[in-house]
Amino acid sequence: MVSRKAKILLNLLRSLPVKSTGDRSVERKRHILERTLSILKVPKAITVEKTEINNLNAEWLYPTKIGYMKSEYTILYLHGGAYVIGSPKTHRAFAGRFSLITETQVLLLDYRLAPEFPFPAALEDATKAYLNLIGDLELNPKKVIIMGDSAGGGLTLSTMLNLKSLRKPLPRAGICISPWTDLTLSGESVLTKEDEDPQLSKKNLEFAAEMYLQGQNPRNPLVSPLFGDLRGLPSIFIQVGTSEILLDDSIRFAKKALEQGVNVELDIWEEMTHCFTLFGKMLPESRLALQRIRDFLNNL
Repeated sequence: MVSRKAKILLNLLRSLPVKSTGDRSVERKRHILERTLSILKVPKAITVEKTEINNLNAEWLYPTKIGYMKSEYTILYLHGGAYVIGSPKTHRAFAGRFSLITETQVLLLDYRLAPEFPFPAALEDATKAYLNLIGDLELNPKKVIIMGDSAGGGLTLSTMLNLKSLRKPLPRAGICISPWTDLTLSGESVLTKEDEDPQLSKKNLEFAAEMYLQGQNPRNPLVSPLFGDLRGLPSIFIQVGTSEILLDDSIRFAKKALEQGVNVELDIWEEMTHCFTLFGKMLPESRLALQRIRDFLNNL
């Protein structure tokens, strides 16, 4: 049974022009996302420090009571937004809440976006940020987690595949919230769930893929990790709702990863929307979802 608060949120999302299929203005889409997520606030118990990594803006978020670089795990967080929108501003509140609940320190990366910077810019930025953590900052890879939502979830998986191909040390795990793993949009849920999904549409994702790829092959595993050789990847946690068009992106990726010997935990939430976990303390479902991610970290 979906909570009353979740029903209210779903109705709110349906009232916003998030899913407009005729609007191809990237700037407008960026504004809408910032406005939608502006209702979320960083917890007061979290310290936010702006930084720079490989000439990119980023932010450190960590529980004030614990302090900088004193958490057991460091999270490299890759925000969602279909590779064309999103920023630390849109995801700061969630990154802070995640840091507080899991007692981890989070590096929230402001990676380059399309269409100004198409593939492989985002992948290069995520890869360099991770290598900076284990190189310049000398963090143990087994204490580093790569995490992301939506496109950032897909980028999390692509980054791990890229690190594997470069023969670099892999992180301890990957955490993906509603990941976009297939930019060919071949999953059945892209069509069967479109009426249920208040946020995403096939046309919007086609537009985003066009901006990000700019003519490159959408089956490239570094674009669509669903088509990659997943053998040897670290443990992966995937969280997804049944009322979103990217449901099959999670299900198919998890199935393939398990078949190829990867330790995968697939956490499916009935009637939940795309990236519902990001709504923090607003929804009881989001609070429980965050606790499940914390349990995953505690059991690594």
